[in-house]
Amino acid sequence: RAPRSLHQEHTNNNEQPTTTKTNPPFLATYPTVKMGQMTLYDHHASLSLDGVHPGYSLEDVDAVFGKDSFHTLKYSQTVYLPLDEDEYSYNTTTTTTTKKTKVNSNKTNKLLAITPYLSGHVVGGCFWVLKQLSDDTEVVLAPTYHHAKEKHLPGSTLHKFGLNADALLTMPGGPRGLLEKLYQPPPKKDNAEKKRKQIVHYNRGKPILTPPMGHRSESELIEFIMQALRRDGNVLLPVDASGRVLELLLVLDRHWERQRLGAAYNLCWVGPMSINTIEFARAQLEWMNPPLGAQFDSQ
Repeated sequence: RAPRSLHQEHTNNNEQPTTTKTNPPFLATYPTVKMGQMTLYDHHASLSLDGVHPGYSLEDVDAVFGKDSFHTLKYSQTVYLPLDEDEYSYNTTTTTTTKKTKVNSNKTNKLLAITPYLSGHVVGGCFWVLKQLSDDTEVVLAPTYHHAKEKHLPGSTLHKFGLNADALLTMPGGPRGLLEKLYQPPPKKDNAEKKRKQIVHYNRGKPILTPPMGHRSESELIEFIMQALRRDGNVLLPVDASGRVLELLLVLDRHWERQRLGAAYNLCWVGPMSINTIEFARAQLEWMNPPLGAQFDSQ
């Protein structure tokens, strides 16, 4: 069985009743498909170089991410389940071989509405809002998320949906209890004067707390790295193939550029799929923060 990656956690299985043994299709964002594929390629190459059989072949990866397996969605694009054959078409606007699901406004004979929204953490990462059409029951699936704005990704919009959902499913230690403390809807007009103090604290539905130790963690990491380099040492950071590594690259690259460290210390990203991951990242700038276009194009 192929190992799960961060990007694999952002796919949602569309379980349709079927009388055959064919696998049901998956719903995912386009970056999740491409970066997830890069992660499995990288894992296969790393184990093979160590003389270990990965347990799957590259042909298996291509089959999993093939045209009959995935349907790509954009953020806020709603699809109604179960899917019919005429509700999706091949995506001919990109180089991907996956299928691109159409937005279908026809709810006839549909049971469930599912919509992906920005979750942060990794490019293309999303949480899923599932709404049962019969009674408007709403369930939010949030396997991974990050509410803070980062260098390459906007912050998650989970607080807009997770607080009022009928159920919020997330990882252990998730945000359900924390959401009620971090966020509060703006006060009603007829009660605005009475709750004016709360506006100061809750800032009209925006988080009242700063991101959890983000800048401090970056500063500590850079300081540890520089301490080792000044002692004529080398620093090796094990990273994933296509997920959080993009944020780490931006943090280190900006520090190297601002402090003009390129002439003194080499900064290298070494991996079987590193070049491919960068190329795919350049092709997915619309899923990241806007200022990244010029930075990726200049490197």
